[in-house]
Amino acid sequence: MPYVWDYDLDVHQFRRLLPGDLVIGRLDRTWATVRLLEYAPYREIVRMMGFRDLVRRLAPLSSSSILGRPESLRERRRAPGERLFLLAGPG
Repeated sequence: MPYVWDYDLDVHQFRRLLPGDLVIGRLDRTWATVRLLEYAPYREIVRMMGFRDLVRRLAPLSSSSILGRPESLRERRRAPGERLFLLAGPG
């Protein structure tokens, strides 16, 4: 898995961490959720978590000290200098 390059985890372990079925030391559901949100593309996030679970988990994480300010998640998903185009598109 490209977004857990710095840990010795396989796909099956990560998929068990994500719903909270497995805890390995400090690697737990919250860690797996934050890691997925920080590094995986949106389609992969929705595929692995499901849209409803994504929305449920995003609310508490956005106000926690894990991600800091709620807008910090948006900043982490963009490269420096990249503009964020929402529904309105460029312009």
